[in-house]
Amino acid sequence: MQKIAHIQPTRIVSPHASSTVSRKMGMLDRMMVQHAYPPKAILDGIGLMWGLHFVWERLWLQAVIASFGFALIGTYLGRNVSSESLAQTLLGKLCLGFARPANLLTQLLGYSVLVFGLGLRSSFYCLIGISLILLAHAATWRHVFKHFRIENTDQEKI
Repeated sequence: MQKIAHIQPTRIVSPHASSTVSRKMGMLDRMMVQHAYPPKAILDGIGLMWGLHFVWERLWLQAVIASFGFALIGTYLGRNVSSESLAQTLLGKLCLGFARPANLLTQLLGYSVLVFGLGLRSSFYCLIGISLILLAHAATWRHVFKHFRIENTDQEKI
């Protein structure tokens, strides 16, 4: 059995730094960490699913309305939630990791290729897009888990 011991930050942990350091949040950080608010994350996922469905059906206007409509509702619901509080959660640290420019560009490229592949109904382009998205996620998880120590029941470091 493994347990995860959490390192408590004093302010806001930078998930992409080499050590646990505090830093001020910029506008991009605040925008990204808002996705850690569960209702917003759920509504973004629903909007993404419906948007991809409409792209597959080649209903472009409905795809844009569904994608942005659900995202705007989620943003409205989370308008009074503290970014600093969200940044202290695991999901918040993950979202801050997505704010790294290379990661953000890789994910945007991946989503663009995915939508392009769905529009063409090409499994090849869909797989490339999904691979880019997952590679960006994997890179962020690697940085986030630098701040966690995983131990087994014998208290040996893994």
